[in-house]
Amino acid sequence: MTIERKRPPFEKIAVGPMLVLGEMLCFGHYMESLKIAKQATGLPYKQIASNFWKLDGPMSFYRGFFPYGFIQMGKGLPVLFTQSEVKYQLDKNNVNLSNTQKGIVSGISAGVAQAIIITPLQRLKTVALTDVQNKGSNTTGLFSKIIKEEGAKSLFKGLPPMIIKRSLDWGIRFGTISYLEKQIKLSKGEDYKLSNVEKIGIGFTGGIMSCFTIPVDTWLANCQKHSDNKKNMSAIEVGKNMFAKNGFNAFTRGMTMRILHSGYHTAWIAGLGSIIFSN
Repeated sequence: MTIERKRPPFEKIAVGPMLVLGEMLCFGHYMESLKIAKQATGLPYKQIASNFWKLDGPMSFYRGFFPYGFIQMGKGLPVLFTQSEVKYQLDKNNVNLSNTQKGIVSGISAGVAQAIIITPLQRLKTVALTDVQNKGSNTTGLFSKIIKEEGAKSLFKGLPPMIIKRSLDWGIRFGTISYLEKQIKLSKGEDYKLSNVEKIGIGFTGGIMSCFTIPVDTWLANCQKHSDNKKNMSAIEVGKNMFAKNGFNAFTRGMTMRILHSGYHTAWIAGLGSIIFSN
């Protein structure tokens, strides 16, 4: 059987960012903002939303979005492109793995690629979100400020947890998606074509399942958050401090919003992406 790509890779370069941008503009960015602030401060969501509103008014829905959040729309590129290519190569070379295992391997590969690319942008966005002394609707000057005060290496704060988080996130997501697709076809026939609702629902479920990484997600937010202490602490030191202050509870902050946002985000990227690339 000939293994073919469903779409040329260059089309995914265009579609991936558009999917991420749509998700962010349609409340995805705001959900992530609330989650990151909760993880970094421990404040109630209502108070966080109120603080954002006092600083930025209606634009608080897009606090930290321009320009670094906007640039992050490119984060969909490494996920869709890398996952598709890795899975294609596994199929092409007849690697002895099940579809679920191929989904996990390709998802982990996509997560690692994404982590390396977006860590600096995520650092800048997180600083903008957690610096409650400044307005966060336009943070263009933040890049030069951080370089001047903390050095260029500080842009990669949180890289180890970012790699762990993204690889596990997408490994779990695509593994779950592959498994659910297989189960549906087993019950309805190998030639059955999933409906658009089923594809989005499967994507949402895959996103929720990835929330097992919430401790790593919270660890990452604390590595990258704004701090008046300019000491460049290692990721391990940050984790130790979190545990010393609040025990394991420090690693579960923001779980509610993480579940909502992760499911919502994956429904856009994997669900809508699947619909687009299958037509």
